[in-house]
Amino acid sequence: MTGKQGRYGAAYKKDIEAQTLYQKLLGKEHPDTLVSMNNLACVLRSQGKYAEAEEIYRQVLKLKEEVLGEEHPDTLTIMNNLASVLVRQAKYVEAEDIHWLFHTLSTARITKPMFYATFLVDAQEVKFLERTV
Repeated sequence: MTGKQGRYGAAYKKDIEAQTLYQKLLGKEHPDTLVSMNNLACVLRSQGKYAEAEEIYRQVLKLKEEVLGEEHPDTLTIMNNLASVLVRQAKYVEAEDIHWLFHTLSTARITKPMFYATFLVDAQEVKFLERTV
C-alpha cells in the first residue's frame, strides 16, 4: 500500500524486510518469497532504479521458470514486468523479444490472443512494430 501512496522509501524498506524473512523461513524458491522479490523490484522500478529492478526481475524469472514452469501465469507476469523495465532503459530489442515470448506463451494457454504491447504506452520513442501472429 505504501508504494501506491508515493512513499517508495518506506515500501522499499518493508519489502527488503519481508523478502529477507520469507527467504530465511521459506527458502528462495517458495512462491511467497518470489512474490516478495517481485514487489521489491516493482518498488525499485517505481523509484526509477531500473538496473536494480531488472536484476531482481531476472532472478525471479529464472526461479519462477524452474519452480512453476515457463507458461505459468505468475511466470508470464514477471516476464512482462522485465520487458517493461527494459523499455524504461531503452533496451527495446530485448524488451520486444521478451514480450514476444510472453505473447507466444500466453496465447498458448488461452484461445484468444492477449494484447502484448501495453508496455509501449509510456515509451514515446518506441514505434510499434506490427507483426503477424
